Amino acid sequence: MKKILLFALGVISSVSMYHAQCDDPVVVSPQSYCGGGTSIPLEAQGTDPSSTYTINMFDSYGDGWNGYAITLYVGSSPSQGPFNVSGPQGGFNSETFSVNEGDLISATWQAGSYASEISFNITDNNGVIVYNGVVGDEINYNVPGFGPYVLSWYDAPGGTLLGNGSPLEAIGTSVMPASTTGQYSFYVTQTGGACTESAAIELVIDITDVNVDLTAVGETCTGTSDGTFSITNVACGTAPFSFSVDGGAFGPAPT
Repeated sequence: MKKILLFALGVISSVSMYHAQCDDPVVVSPQSYCGGGTSIPLEAQGTDPSSTYTINMFDSYGDGWNGYAITLYVGSSPSQGPFNVSGPQGGFNSETFSVNEGDLISATWQAGSYASEISFNITDNNGVIVYNGVVGDEINYNVPGFGPYVLSWYDAPGGTLLGNGSPLEAIGTSVMPASTTGQYSFYVTQTGGACTESAAIELVIDITDVNVDLTAVGETCTGTSDGTFSITNVACGTAPFSFSVDGGAFGPAPT
């Protein structure tokens, strides 16, 4: 009976390990292209998966840290803290902070009294202690990475896989067999060994017969309402062009 109980506890323990959902990849959307092209690359930027770490602070005498405090520096993020155990908190306090894979965690200290009473540890998002320390420790702990991470493209959220990686060629997929005029939606997710598949992020591709770059031209004086815009580049289309502003009728650029 004892062996069966131990086995059951082991199963429960393994199931309780928490794997967070991967952070969403980043795309620039919508994007515009001219019809008839031969290549439209689908591109996404993977993001370093983030998780929540905890610093647990202890005072063996139970009267707080007596002036000592620790400030954490995590990757390129702003400093965290200063943290301590206050007198009313007595023997324990904990604070959480966000980390990304590969971040370096370091520390500086504010001086106080009774350093021998003070200790701390840092735990990861599964509650596993990754660092034990005392007053003055600079920590210098690197958050481990669990990649590689895969970018996957779909025709719909939870739909058919079109391919992996970035860039991925859009033309020739089931979504866009050819670069004909229209609007096309692709969806990308990020998956890794230490996190489950992210939400599907939409990338919209607009293919048009007219594609130009516009530059705003400000008013000649405040309140004159004579602002306009000019064409700085023509990717496709034939001049003269007509424009619709705020859903109005098409016509020349406003003056």
